[in-house]
Amino acid sequence: MTGYMLRAPLSHIPDRFEHLVRYVGWYSTRCRGERARKAVPTAAVQAPEDAQVVAARARSAWARLIHKVYEVDPLECLKCGAAGIDCPAIYH
Repeated sequence: MTGYMLRAPLSHIPDRFEHLVRYVGWYSTRCRGERARKAVPTAAVQAPEDAQVVAARARSAWARLIHKVYEVDPLECLKCGAAGIDCPAIYH
């Protein structure tokens, strides 16, 4: 009888370096998801961005980071100083 009384509460204690969390009620995943769906109206949900817009943002971020680290404009031609990729010196 004593062994059972000790094993019952100890079975709820996780082993060392083990994390045990059970979310019930308000904190459960289902309830949090339902609350999130109710909080955000459908008009506030944005459509995914166009691929060209995403690519343009990535290009500008890349150029900005290169300029910040190396202090050189990566979109400027080293031979003629023309801005952008459409430099005639590239094709020579």
